[in-house]
Amino acid sequence: MGLDSSLYEIDANLITANFGFIKGNNYYKIKNASVELAYWRKHFSLNCWMNEMYERKGGKDLQLDSVVVVDLNDLNELEMFIKSQKNEDWSRYERPEDQELDIQVIQKAKQSILNEKKVYYYASW
Repeated sequence: MGLDSSLYEIDANLITANFGFIKGNNYYKIKNASVELAYWRKHFSLNCWMNEMYERKGGKDLQLDSVVVVDLNDLNELEMFIKSQKNEDWSRYERPEDQELDIQVIQKAKQSILNEKKVYYYASW
């Protein structure tokens, strides 16, 4: 057990809200139409950053098994944040290559948005 999180792309017309869209009857429709861009195991720092972003968008608390749409502005902000971190500042980046992998994921997600997809973050225990 532990924190598992992913970044997905999906056709933009399937999502009409910034969060709360993967509950009830929509769950399988959304999950089956989604393409995983990245998967992280126990990336608590990223999850905390996403929670703060979720709250800025009007969410109350990014509970596990919740989702939030990530737009280009969010990805640009996240990329700048990651690049500004020293290894000791963000526990995930004990190895420089981990930081570079997250930057690559952000670039892939940006390309998905430019290709008229929506990108969302999902975390669960």
